[in-house]
Amino acid sequence: MNSPSTTLLPQVEQQLNSLAPMALADEPSLNSINRQALAAGGGRKRAALTLDLSIGLGLSQADAVCLASAVETLHQASLVHDDLQDQDAQRRGQQAVWSEHGGAVAICLGDALIAEAFEQLSEFSNPTVLPALIRAASRAVSTMSAGQALDCTRINGVSYPTYEQVIRQKSGPLLALPFVLPMICGGTDADAIERVQKAAESIGIGYQLADDWEDRMQDHNKHLNGFWVLTEQHGQLADLELAKAFNQHVANALALGTEGPAPVQKAIAGLAHWLRERFPELSEAA
Repeated sequence: MNSPSTTLLPQVEQQLNSLAPMALADEPSLNSINRQALAAGGGRKRAALTLDLSIGLGLSQADAVCLASAVETLHQASLVHDDLQDQDAQRRGQQAVWSEHGGAVAICLGDALIAEAFEQLSEFSNPTVLPALIRAASRAVSTMSAGQALDCTRINGVSYPTYEQVIRQKSGPLLALPFVLPMICGGTDADAIERVQKAAESIGIGYQLADDWEDRMQDHNKHLNGFWVLTEQHGQLADLELAKAFNQHVANALALGTEGPAPVQKAIAGLAHWLRERFPELSEAA
């Protein structure tokens, strides 16, 4: 049997391709630039997760698509801005938006997508939960922005606790939204939502540690990277320390994820298993 995400992702993709304004004159429209960026691919994992959890928690298909589109739109906006701030010229094998169309256009497209994500949320069928949905999405964007600002200004001389705080704020909020928004709509209590949010943040930190380990050579003296943060403190033991931190965050996520509804617990466990399968060198090193 197909999962809800398999059936509903084409509707989300259609929504994503309709976003951003059309041309005002003869310039390439933000909509066409957005569609070009989307065509480069990407797994739409956040959208799929939001769809599956929404349906699992009893929401309608239309509301599931509404939440998933908003979550994925915020993620796409963050990628456009992140590439510009990190000066990464390519995304998924093609030119990043800023490198082809300029930094100003990248800023405008990212801003437009953030605005449209909130418009998508406004279409949720139950108006009584809209304030909580808007508050959760707004706090996620705000927290992510603070983490990104610190990430852009620090490369060397960062303590490991500061590094973790940067990643928790930069990566955690948008990874938690696929859990938080459906749980709000499903009536999950606030304490359980907070614990699951922390579980998702631990998944995000674990993933970033593993990604930093893979990118350690190209990031050296260019970007904030957990491997080099740990190297400054532990020297040749940095590999082992990074593996320990990776596994600790995966274990934390599993422990914290036990408080949510059954579909949420299953999703957290699935992400933890995927991390261990995706990065076996780190799982086995600890």
